[in-house]
Amino acid sequence: MSATALVRFWSLALLASACLDEERVRLQASWQRHVTSGETRRELQRLHRRAFLLWLQQRFREAIKTNHVLRRETLMRFSVAQLEQTVPKALLF
Repeated sequence: MSATALVRFWSLALLASACLDEERVRLQASWQRHVTSGETRRELQRLHRRAFLLWLQQRFREAIKTNHVLRRETLMRFSVAQLEQTVPKALLF
């Protein structure tokens, strides 16, 4: 494993830990009790799952065909790939 790969890995791990800690503090204030990292992770997963299901429900109510949704997602990924090519590598680690 190269030095760059190690820096990327630990940077991502630190970022994930910091985000989880921030959310844990917010949940402790909201729930008025101690909250573990595991509870925080499960709550975030629940919120993301709910947001995804609401998004799917909205697409269903709009009667958007599955292929159209898939095409839109493919276009979004293509745009991200284009962005990665234009951003200087120094900014991407």
